[in-house]
Amino acid sequence: MPCDLMLFEHTGPCDNPRHREALKRRAAGAPKWHPIERQEEYSGFRDYLNGHDNSGVAVPIHCGEQIELQAVEYRSDDFGEYTLFLDKGIRVRYEADLSSADGGIWLYAYIDGHEFRARHEAWMRFRWPQ
Repeated sequence: MPCDLMLFEHTGPCDNPRHREALKRRAAGAPKWHPIERQEEYSGFRDYLNGHDNSGVAVPIHCGEQIELQAVEYRSDDFGEYTLFLDKGIRVRYEADLSSADGGIWLYAYIDGHEFRARHEAWMRFRWPQ
């Protein structure tokens, strides 16, 4: 059944199946950003990132996999400088030396034909690519 309302105008259920699906996706929200978590296992250390479906279940990250690094913007105003975490990111390739707890995580990105390499820092947030 057609619906003349815009999505933001809905206050209750809708008979239009396309609107119901869109409202369901909107209610679920975009995947959240999470830190990389390192866990010790019998064979050494392994890094995990929250699951693809926001289930809260951590999924292991394998070397060479692509994950999305949250974009940040640095701004300043009359009160000082601050960091704004954006709901967009850039795909990076995950590589790690997991032979020790302090083993480094390296992130690689290719932008306009140039390769960039950055070391993982604790404040960075990630999610699985959309």
